[in-house]
Amino acid sequence: MKWAIYISFLLCLGANPVFGFVHVQESAAPVPGLNKHIELWQRRQDKNPGQERWLVEQVYLHTHQRFLATYQNGAPLSDLYASGKYDCVTGSWVLGTVYEALGFKVTVHELNFHVFLWIDGERRSYLIESTAPNEGVWIGKRAHQQLVQIRQQDSIAWAIVKQNPLTAHFLVATCIQNEYNLSALRGLYYYNQAIWAFDRREYDMAHHLLQQGMEYCRSKRMKSFMYMLTNVRWESMPEEKRMAEQFVRQYVADLKSEGLTPQ
Repeated sequence: MKWAIYISFLLCLGANPVFGFVHVQESAAPVPGLNKHIELWQRRQDKNPGQERWLVEQVYLHTHQRFLATYQNGAPLSDLYASGKYDCVTGSWVLGTVYEALGFKVTVHELNFHVFLWIDGERRSYLIESTAPNEGVWIGKRAHQQLVQIRQQDSIAWAIVKQNPLTAHFLVATCIQNEYNLSALRGLYYYNQAIWAFDRREYDMAHHLLQQGMEYCRSKRMKSFMYMLTNVRWESMPEEKRMAEQFVRQYVADLKSEGLTPQ
């Protein structure tokens, strides 16, 4: 069905719907045992000062072994908790949480079809690819080269999809190359769930989830989806509900025009 095309080609960050939606707590460990894992590596960091490269590589290896067992496109958080299944959003989230706790500056890179991390240490920079457990760390000059290559490959894929009349109208107008802080992954996760709710024709839920996501991340894809979702949601409303919502909108507009604040 056409919404499956939307998921596959616009997102490729996918997250299957979980029961309701998952609140990603920024102040708590996203998976059981992660706080203890962070404390362990903080102690090892203190015992090995100046060993930045060793720390980055070992944290990557051991975090994968401990929490990120199997890559699965579209794996929800419930699968991450239960069995270690992850995708580029949830995998980046787990790794980024650990690196940030160890004092690294973490940047989330969002492309059309992928998400990965860039971390800056005191001595050098690193590109962190959560979905490649055996070769997911690029260092220094190689990190910059890999960044250029990933962006080029993603741009080529975007151009190919853009030429296909079946999928072109599901893409945003320009190629996505965004940088965010770590909390933006929460927004992208809500966005994923909004896509799946939309696919199930649960337009009110999709709208709610997307609004939640846009509190943390305002990607082009999210703005584009909100525009389409608003139109589809309006067209799918029963006449009575549409009239009621239109009345409320007009009432709020009238209050604002009088300089009043709607309660």
